[in-house]
Amino acid sequence: MIFKKLVGLLVFSVMAVSLSHAQEAKMTVAYNDCAAIYFNGVLLVDDYSPRGKCVLDAERKGELTLYTVALTERGSTKVLGLPFRVAIHNDRTKTYWMYTKTAVKNILLQDLVRECEEGDRLIFVTEDKKYALPHGEVELDYSSR
Repeated sequence: MIFKKLVGLLVFSVMAVSLSHAQEAKMTVAYNDCAAIYFNGVLLVDDYSPRGKCVLDAERKGELTLYTVALTERGSTKVLGLPFRVAIHNDRTKTYWMYTKTAVKNILLQDLVRECEEGDRLIFVTEDKKYALPHGEVELDYSSR
């Protein structure tokens, strides 16, 4: 009887430690890899820092993609293409709505702009929380209209 209790306690302890290590591993990789939006293959953010902004002329045409980036003193290099979703933030109603129903690897700006009103913003969302996307909001500039 004592032997069964000891074995049960040992199994429980091993499972608890394994679960604790698994949760710790998940926490350490969250938001660990940097990601950025690219427009026609060029990094969109004007400065990859807390001050950086993503702005696109609403009249432009081209492809938006999302990549992991390797950051160095000389700048950034795109590494791995990522699936993403896009929501639109309607400025007039302050409402977010999901434009893409499933994850995509690229999307045309002109298709998104057709669904937008002046003042709206594009919101890029990663499919995995291990990617940090600090510049995931794209302001649309309508001043050239």
